[in-house]
This record gives sequence, C-alpha cells and structure tokens, in this order.
Amino acid sequence: MWCGYQPSQSLTCLVCYPLTAKRRPTKRRLELSSHQQEESPTSTVPSKLVSSRAPNSGSTIGQSTVRRVHEYHRNRDADTQPIGTTPNLKKQYTTFVEEREIAVHRSVAFDALCSLIDESTGGPLIDGASGPHSLGARFPFVSSGMNLTEEIISFEPPWRRVYELSGAPVNLYQATTVFTDLGTSCIMAWAVLIDPLPSGASDAFIASAQSFLSHIADKLKIRAEDI
Repeated sequence: MWCGYQPSQSLTCLVCYPLTAKRRPTKRRLELSSHQQEESPTSTVPSKLVSSRAPNSGSTIGQSTVRRVHEYHRNRDADTQPIGTTPNLKKQYTTFVEEREIAVHRSVAFDALCSLIDESTGGPLIDGASGPHSLGARFPFVSSGMNLTEEIISFEPPWRRVYELSGAPVNLYQATTVFTDLGTSCIMAWAVLIDPLPSGASDAFIASAQSFLSHIADKLKIRAEDI
C-alpha cells in the first residue's frame, strides 16, 4: 500500500520508504549473498512465511505474517503428504445461534439476562473484577447430570457478554450474547462455538445444549417484556 508521498518530495514516509526504496547492493552484501547460497542452496522456510515487515512500521504487517504462519502450520501436513494418500482433515467446529426480537430497550433485556442467570445458578461462585457479573465471574450450574462452570471472559453491558464453559464433554465451548437496539425493541443473538470431541462423543451434549439455549432465549424474552 502506498501512502501518497512522491519520491521528488523532500519528506519521505518512514513506513513506506523501507518497503519501496531501491537499495544499491554493496560488495559486502554480494559476498554475503553468495556465501549463504553456497551453504544453503534451498531455503527451509516457505516464501509465503517470510515477513515483509519494515523497521518501525505499524503492527498490521506483523499480524498478517503471524496469520500466514498459523495457516502454514495448519496445512503443512496435508501439503507434504505423498501423492495418492488421504490428506489430514482440518478441525471442524459446531456452531448454532438463537435470535429473539425483544420489545424492550437492550439495557432492559441485558439486565433481565443477568437476573435470569442469577436465578438459574444461585449467583456467582466467584465475583468478577468489578461486579458479580463482570470479567472473571464464575457461575456453577447442573445440566444433564453434569456439574458445569460458566466463566465470563468479556462483559460489556448493555451490549455483549461472552463466557466459556468447563466441565462439558467438549474441547471448547464458548458463547457470545449480543444485544442490538432496533427502534424501541432490540435483537438478542446468542451464538455458541463448540470444538467437539472425536467419534461423536460430544453429540448428545451438543443436542442438549442447543435445546437448553432455545429454552433460555424464550424465557429471557418473556421476562424482559414483563418488566
């Protein structure tokens, strides 16, 4: 990306210049380059992983480099398998979303959600950093005979609440509840991301969790609109 400065101007952008300026190779650089080629005729790092980040530049380029590294490590097993073999399967996640239009402002609906959680769990096992429902709060509850714990990892009233669930037969369970104003009403979206165990070991729990979430969403709508 070019920031707009022209080479003829007396000032040059310190971010763009290292990426665009043509540097004349010195004798020392030519010697080093020749020496490196003799020692290592082929590079062990894929060219797509080489960062083009310039000194003193912003963090965007660095972040994209990290992203490419993760993509490489995720795909390299499949890329390097012998021809004719079955490639390794990529990780699959299970997601589902419950949405409800609630005929109250989102601040009212958000407070109703917190009240419903207190009622369902008996209150927090551990209070959050700045309140009973804030970041770090933990709520215990029982579902399908399992003792589960919900830990708040993001709390931004009256907009968003994010939690992770422990104790369930899954590798990861993370849920985000978002409230968006719609005139005098609001839209509640409760999204769940699950990394299931292999061989269908999480299937029964996932079905139960989806049914439970639908029930809670309906209950939240009724409670908020009755306030």
